[in-house]
Amino acid sequence: MRPILMADPVAGLYFEAPAPDWRFAALAVLLLLLGVTALVPALRPLRPRMPAQHAVTVLGLLVTFYVWTFASGNSRYFSWGLLLVGPLSVMVTFMLPIGRGRRWVVVAVLLLIQGTALYFSYRPNPLSAVGMTESAAPLQASPLRDKPAVFLTASLQSYSVLVPLFHPESRWAHIAGQFNLLPGTTEWPRLQALLQSPLPIYVVVASGPGAVDAKRMLAGGRAHRLQGVLSHHGLVFSSAGCQMLLSALSNPDFIVSKGTLVQQGFWVCAVERESGQARNRVPASAATEAQPASAQAQALDAVEQRCPRFFPPGGGRGSLLPGVHDREYPASDVRLWVDRYGDVNFYYFGAADATTLGTVEEVRAGRFSLPCGKLPGRYAPFWQRP
Repeated sequence: MRPILMADPVAGLYFEAPAPDWRFAALAVLLLLLGVTALVPALRPLRPRMPAQHAVTVLGLLVTFYVWTFASGNSRYFSWGLLLVGPLSVMVTFMLPIGRGRRWVVVAVLLLIQGTALYFSYRPNPLSAVGMTESAAPLQASPLRDKPAVFLTASLQSYSVLVPLFHPESRWAHIAGQFNLLPGTTEWPRLQALLQSPLPIYVVVASGPGAVDAKRMLAGGRAHRLQGVLSHHGLVFSSAGCQMLLSALSNPDFIVSKGTLVQQGFWVCAVERESGQARNRVPASAATEAQPASAQAQALDAVEQRCPRFFPPGGGRGSLLPGVHDREYPASDVRLWVDRYGDVNFYYFGAADATTLGTVEEVRAGRFSLPCGKLPGRYAPFWQRP
């Protein structure tokens, strides 16, 4: 059913964005019509013969189409097929015994259908924080922007739009987010060399409720998470604290959260190289006790063994934080973790909510249900939607 489902104009099938594509369904129908005409003796002389290399190309596309569907179904991994299906559809159209003029009419109808689907669904640059035509994001003036420094980001969004707004000799690195820069990665030596430079070092964090405490030190769970990331690079928060740079990057200047106005912008927090004295400067709100990892790790291993297609054993990227048990699987767009209540959960990035599998002990013992053929939260065909 995948060729038909690809025409569905909703997000979820490709994960990133809606991308209705009628061409595969059209190619399937055209091939069916071509097969029917081959069975009618009177139409055989009117049908051009398909060259062997064209037949191999069509067959190869069909086979790899379903290999791709089974392996991931994500459009980025089938870009060559998405480029090839259009010309093949035109080729098959011109093999139908319906006359040259009618063939052009069929091609025009296909272009009209696909063009209409694109017109109503296409939105340029949907994942950016600012539009493609904007030259810069509004950002408050500050001495931090006028002097060279090293700026680190560690969030899902790298906020690379900020780079041209700072001193041109400043250096930027995105050290954690979807992927973590850890020993063994290609970028690790370059990052370590950058951190050894004499330039001051800062972490850039988007604002939010309770982001800093009264002393303008990063606070709460965000401070704890970032400190775990920084520790892998020999860095800790500095007593110099954080400075706010107001920005209307992606939201209004002010937002309301629990009845309190929160300034919208970025906290730029000073960090320094770790030393015996510096270890005591970690915000108290960031401290936590590491918990034994064995039981939680075994529970996550049990999920991997039960459902290796979406949770490949050894394929998950664990958290950088001590005592936090989670694994992210970029290849299948899912995340698996143990929450603070001791429950094992997983989340598909395109879903609205997470799914709880059971307690750590239940999952370790195998007492959980998980439909590995179709994870909850992934794409649902139009006939299965409420």
